[in-house]
Amino acid sequence: MNKMKKFAAFFLAAGMAFSLSACGAKEYGLVDDTFYGNITLGKYREVEVQKGETVATETDWENHVAAFLANYQITVPIAGETTVENGDLVDLDYEGKVDGIAFDGGTAQGATLAGV
Repeated sequence: MNKMKKFAAFFLAAGMAFSLSACGAKEYGLVDDTFYGNITLGKYREVEVQKGETVATETDWENHVAAFLANYQITVPIAGETTVENGDLVDLDYEGKVDGIAFDGGTAQGATLAGV
């Protein structure tokens, strides 16, 4: 058992040494080891910032809510024939023909048409 402990200790030490040697400047995205000198910050504490006031109108709020709802809309299939209303989506399967012959780009299955 003593031999097993030495074996485990050796691999543990080797693993730690390997992991420590893997750290370096290249790891942190530096292009090379060039040091360009001291960095002096500007006088950022003396910069004055004007605080603006934001006023949201009723139209702004309605547009925001409409955009939010448009992002989270769901579709619900309706069985049978019905009248298409504004905002409805219709799945179409069609085949366009000229003189009884189907032409390129004139056929689709599952095409979506928005009812307007």
